[in-house]
Amino acid sequence: MFIRFFFLSNEELLEILSETKDPLRVQPHLKKCFEGINRLEFNDQQEITAMISVEKEVVQFKATVNPSKARGMVEKWLIQVEEQMHVSIRMIIKEALNAYETRDRKLWVLEWPGQIVICASQVYWTKEVEESILNNTLQEFLLKSNEQIKDTVNIVRGKLESGPRRTLEALIVIDVHARDVVANLIQTKISKTSEFIWISQLRYYWRTEAEKLMVHMISMNFLFIQLIYFVEFF
Repeated sequence: MFIRFFFLSNEELLEILSETKDPLRVQPHLKKCFEGINRLEFNDQQEITAMISVEKEVVQFKATVNPSKARGMVEKWLIQVEEQMHVSIRMIIKEALNAYETRDRKLWVLEWPGQIVICASQVYWTKEVEESILNNTLQEFLLKSNEQIKDTVNIVRGKLESGPRRTLEALIVIDVHARDVVANLIQTKISKTSEFIWISQLRYYWRTEAEKLMVHMISMNFLFIQLIYFVEFF
């Protein structure tokens, strides 16, 4: 039922299955089942309320998971954890995208988990590049991109905890690549968003009606969660 158990050894799996009444016994093995989860947060009723990464980022679940209702079937409540992982990330992406429009980017990048910062930034980069292509304002957007990189570098040079620092270092690498893509678009004098030099880029779109994050490249379209699975399992 829970295919992530294939990442565990026989001994680890037996340890989990022999202690089904105590969900906390699963904690040491979560990192092998979920690449991004170091441990789960339990409340006093032993309900799961959040997931915590190695970098100590906390993502609250949109609904609690109660392992006791699974009646000893650890694989059943772990599937519920997986579902909440997907739902919660999708909803937090939505919240971060809404906040991006009203907050200074220098503040915004420090207020959300790393994964959310990266993908939400890419959504707005895709949107702004396409608007700039249509409005013939790529040169102005290139200047804006350089300013955003400078702002992020200045933050990294200050005092930061390890988690936010790693997020911003990754964001700088992506922003520099994105800036170079824009410079190349200017050099090739692109005039349409359907041209190959643009559609060959990895582009992120938030589908408001379906509340889903889609990743496009040429003719391929992936749901963001499906892309995570592809990277994680292969």
